[in-house]
Amino acid sequence: LEDLLSGSYDISTPQTVADAVEKISDNYVQNELYDCKGSTKRFDFLFDRAKSILLSACQNVANEVRSSDFKPFAFELDISEFVPPYRLDNGYTLTLRGSIDRVDKTDDGLMKIVDYKSGKQLFSYKKMYNGLSLQLPVYASAVREKYKDNKIAAMYYLKVGMPKVDAQGSRGATDEEIGRASCRER
Repeated sequence: LEDLLSGSYDISTPQTVADAVEKISDNYVQNELYDCKGSTKRFDFLFDRAKSILLSACQNVANEVRSSDFKPFAFELDISEFVPPYRLDNGYTLTLRGSIDRVDKTDDGLMKIVDYKSGKQLFSYKKMYNGLSLQLPVYASAVREKYKDNKIAAMYYLKVGMPKVDAQGSRGATDEEIGRASCRER
């Protein structure tokens, strides 16, 4: 996703996103998997499935970026660089570690924190209030520390990946009906 959103690729249409994902995948195969692709049918199947999931995620993220005034600004920010270690009363030191997937920014300095999720994680104000879900607030604190002249406008989880579609009884379903069913699963 970082490669796609870094500005090196055109993400203005679904086709340009698909072309970029194809190019990124080909480069990955050449540079990292040069002796694996084509080695077994199972590997090729799994790689093609992963590429399909990547394409779906990239289409969703590109659509989200295209429809927003926020533009990708930073990727994989290591929060330990901005959140100092905390000395506990018992003498131990608490050091927070983690990476913020993406920070977007508007021209007037508003920022949003985006954390990609492939599972069913949902943001809950109740859990945050009770100290059980602090990932996004900690990320916001780190971004505020690093970019003091900007304001945090939003923070959220962005689901990426392939939706699960129940195909049972879907014989004869149109692509549009299947698409609507997949959107309900997100």
